[in-house]
Amino acid sequence: MYFPTATAQSYVTRDPLSDQHTKIIDISKNEESSLFCVLTEGTIAVWKVRPAVLLGHITRSKISLEAHGVNQAVLWSPDSQRLVVLTTTSHIVLINVDILALNGVVYASSINSTVQCGPGEDHPLPGLSLRFEGVVQIDGNALCVSPRESHILFSTRHPPAVQTIPWPHIEAAVPQPDSERTWLGHDTTLIGHSELPWLVRTDVHVTSISTSRLGDIEVWITSDGRAYFVHMDARPAASPMDTLGDELTSKERGRTTTAQEAPYTESSSISQDDSGAKQSVLNKLRWIGTCIHGYDTEITTLLETDRASSAAINIQFSVIAIGTTGGGLIIIPFPMPGVSPKSTQPRLKIPSLARTGALICAEWTTDGYACAVGWERGWGAWSVGGRCLCWAVGMENVGAGIIVDDSGQQDTFMFGDNTRYAFLQMDDRVLVYRGADQPDLSVINPESDVWQHIQIPAAYLAQNWPISCASIAPDGHLIAVAGRRGLVHYSATSGKWKQFADFKQEQAFAVRLFSRDLELAAQNILHREVFVTPVVSLSLVDSNSLLVYTEDNTLFHFLILPTRDSISLHLCGSISFDGIVAVPGIVRGLSWMIPREHREMGDPADDLTIATVLLLVGGRLVLLKPRKTGSEEVRYDMLILADRIEFCWIHLEGIGTLENSLWGYDGRGIRLWLDALALENNLRSTLEIGEQVTESIQESVNIPLSFYPLSVLMDKGIIIGVEHEIATRGSLPFVMFRIVPTTHLFLHHILEHHLTRGRVTEAVQFAAHYQHLVFFAHAQEVLLHNVLESEYDRINGQPLAPNHTPVLPAVVEFLDHFDTCLEVVVGCARKTEMARWNYLFGVVGNPKDLFEVSSRTHGWVVAASYLIVLHTLNELDESQEDVIRLLQRAIDEKEWSLCRDILRFLQSADESGSALRQAVAMSGLLS
Repeated sequence: MYFPTATAQSYVTRDPLSDQHTKIIDISKNEESSLFCVLTEGTIAVWKVRPAVLLGHITRSKISLEAHGVNQAVLWSPDSQRLVVLTTTSHIVLINVDILALNGVVYASSINSTVQCGPGEDHPLPGLSLRFEGVVQIDGNALCVSPRESHILFSTRHPPAVQTIPWPHIEAAVPQPDSERTWLGHDTTLIGHSELPWLVRTDVHVTSISTSRLGDIEVWITSDGRAYFVHMDARPAASPMDTLGDELTSKERGRTTTAQEAPYTESSSISQDDSGAKQSVLNKLRWIGTCIHGYDTEITTLLETDRASSAAINIQFSVIAIGTTGGGLIIIPFPMPGVSPKSTQPRLKIPSLARTGALICAEWTTDGYACAVGWERGWGAWSVGGRCLCWAVGMENVGAGIIVDDSGQQDTFMFGDNTRYAFLQMDDRVLVYRGADQPDLSVINPESDVWQHIQIPAAYLAQNWPISCASIAPDGHLIAVAGRRGLVHYSATSGKWKQFADFKQEQAFAVRLFSRDLELAAQNILHREVFVTPVVSLSLVDSNSLLVYTEDNTLFHFLILPTRDSISLHLCGSISFDGIVAVPGIVRGLSWMIPREHREMGDPADDLTIATVLLLVGGRLVLLKPRKTGSEEVRYDMLILADRIEFCWIHLEGIGTLENSLWGYDGRGIRLWLDALALENNLRSTLEIGEQVTESIQESVNIPLSFYPLSVLMDKGIIIGVEHEIATRGSLPFVMFRIVPTTHLFLHHILEHHLTRGRVTEAVQFAAHYQHLVFFAHAQEVLLHNVLESEYDRINGQPLAPNHTPVLPAVVEFLDHFDTCLEVVVGCARKTEMARWNYLFGVVGNPKDLFEVSSRTHGWVVAASYLIVLHTLNELDESQEDVIRLLQRAIDEKEWSLCRDILRFLQSADESGSALRQAVAMSGLLS
C-alpha cells in the first residue's frame, strides 16, 4: 500500500522565449510511465519522470493559435511516438515524438563521476525531438479525444456522435488474414439513433473517454452525468486495411494548413452516405455498453453533485473509479455485459468538512492498489478497498492532472506469510518494524522507536529504480529487494548488502536459488528451474514447499531439498486451473492449506490432491477445495469468500483456534475466517473477470480498523499499522508527512465470537495463551464493555426474539476463570453509564460482595475502585466502616499512594470533612 512519507517536489515551467511563468492546462504520461507531457495554452513540453528533466519543448506560432485555437488537452499515442493535442476550436494537432538512439545522446551529464547519482538518475538522458505532423479539423465541436493503436477516437457535440479516423499514412506492418482484420478507417456512430440502444438518455453527448492500459474496455461519461462501461465489438472489415488511406476521397482530405504544420492535415465530418454504406459500417463496428453510474432510469436528471466528472479503470482488481462533481469517489466493480449494478456503491469522501470542489482527475497505480485523485482544491489517495490513505485540501488552482509515478517491471520473489515484521519500502530505503522483539508496553506505545531504517545501495538504485518488489524473511533478519533488473539482499547480522555484478544474468524467465553467503553471480546459482511462461506468483509454504503459478494458468508444487553444500527443487506435480481462473495475470496472491494429519504422515507428492488452495484473483478471495471423482480425477469446488480484498494471509500454525485461520483486509477492516479448512458452501461457480459476487461465505470475525494494517503480532494479540501525521510551518510553502505506528487489540473480537456461540471452554483455552500479557486485563475489559453496551441497547431498543440468548452471562462466566475478573468488572463499570449498572451487576453480582472478595484476596487497589461504585449506589454505611477498614489495611502494607486515594475519596464524598477526620482518627494514621 502507499503512504505519504515526505514532501512534494515543485517544478517551475517557464516560457523559453518570454521567460514568463505559464499556467499548466493538462498533464499526461506515456504508456511506459517514463515520460510526461506538460501542456500550456501555446506550448507543449516533454519531461522525463526520473530524473525530472525537461527533454523537449515546442511552441506553437501565433498564426497557428489564431487558425486552430489554443491548446486544451493532450494525450499520448499507445506507442508513445505521437502527442495528440485537442484545441479550443475543435482541431487536433499531431506532434511527432522522436527518441534519439543512446549513441546520439545530446544531453551529456556534467556531474563528476565521484558524485553519487540519486535513485533512477544514472541513466543517460536521451535526445528527444518534437515536430509538428499536421492538423485535423473536426466538424461539430470536438469534446474529447482518445488515441488508439490504429486510429483516433473522438466525440462531437453537433451532432452528438462518436467518430474514428485513422492515423496518417497508416499501413499494415504485418499482413493479417481477412478473418482477423478490424475496422480501422473512418467511422461515425450517431447518438440518439438505434446504434447505441444501451444509453439511458439519447439527447446527450460523450464528454469524456477513459481507456484501460491493459484491456479493450473503456468508460464513457455523457453530458447528463452518467457513466457507461463500454467495449467495442469489432467485426472483420470488408476491405484490406492497407488500402484504407486510398479509399479517402479528395473531399475528405485537408482543408487548411500552415507552414509550420504542413505534413498532414485532414478534416473529419459526418458524411451523408446512403443506407447501404451506413449498413456496411454497422456490420464492421459496434459499441456495447452498460450504465454503471446513474443507471436508475426513473431519474432522468441527476443531481448536480451526483454527476460523473472523471473515471479511471483498474484492470488488476476489475473495478472502476468514478469521480463526481460533488467531490465524491465511487469504486464500482466491472459489470456483467448489459447488466447494470444491482446495488449502489458507497460514495467515498475525505474525513473533513473542507470543500474539495469537483473531482477532476483520477489515476490508478500500475499495480492497482491505490488511486490518486485531484479535486479543484486539493488532492488525495485511496486504496482499492476504499480506505483514505492521505489527502490535502485548501489549495486553489491545484492543477489540471495527476500522475502516479510507480513505473517499473515487477519482479517476483519467493515469500511466505510474514505478519510478524511489518515491512515498508520507500524511495531509497526499507523500513522494518522491530516492535515484535520489544516488551509489551513498547509495542503499544506510539512514541517508541520501533522502525529500523535500512538504506538500499545507492549504486543499485541509480540504475534500477523504482523498487518493484521487496521481501523479508520470517525471522526478520534477511531482506531481498528487486528493482527494474537484478536484485540485492541484506543481512541484519552483518549489516551488509550483496548485489549482482552482471545484470544480464537476470533476464530469463526462471526460478533460481542463490546462497546468501556467496556472491550473486551466475556461477553461484544453487539451482535453476526454467519455465516456458513468466511466473505470476510465488509462495513459500511450511518453509519446505514452493508454489509457483505461471501465466499459462498452471500451478507447480516443488519440494525444497537442502543438502550440506547445496539446495535443489524437486517437482512434485502440477495442475492446470483452466476453466477456474479466466485471467491468470490478475492473480495477486497464492497459498494453500493441508490438514495436519497429511502434513505429518502423508506423502508430499499427494499434496496437490489434498490441499485447499487459496487464490486472490484481482480483489476476490477464493478457496478451491479438492474433490475426487469416480475416476480419481481431482476437481475443485469454488468457495467465494469475499470481494474487494486488498491482501490476505493464512496462519497455518496459529495459536489455539487461530490455526489455519484466514485473514483478509477489505479497506474497512480485517475479515477473519477461523479454521478455513472446515469452510463449506454449496456455491460452485467459474471465476470470470467481471463476474458479480452474488453469494459469499460470511467471515467468523470482523475487526473494523481506523488505520491500514501491516502486521499481526500473533503472540501479543495486536494488529500493527501506520497512520500519517501532517506537520505545517508558516515559513514553508508545503506540508511535511510523517508515518507513525498504531495498534489495535484483536483478542476481544475472537473471544466475543466464541462467547456469542456459547463456547466458553474454547474462549478460556484461547485466552490462556495471552493471560501473561500486561494488557490482558484491558482486553477483557474491552470485551465486557462491548457486550454490555450492545446487549443493553438491544434489550431497551426493540423486542427480543423468543430464542434470544444473552451473551453477558457467558462473558461473566469466562471472566471468572481468571484472577483479573474483579478488576475488569469495576473498570468496566466506571467507564460506562450508570444506567447500565443494574443490568451489569444483576449478572455479575452485588458490588458490596465484590468489594468484600477484593478485600479478602489482598486486591486493595481493586477494592478501592469499588468504593466509588458503592458510594454512587448509596450502599456505604454512614459510619464509613468499609472505608476505614480498607484504609487500615493500606497503612499496614505501607501502600501510601492508596492511602492518599482513599483520603481524597473521603474528602470528595463528604464536603464537611467529618468522614475524613473520623477515618484518620480511627485508623491511627497520624499516631
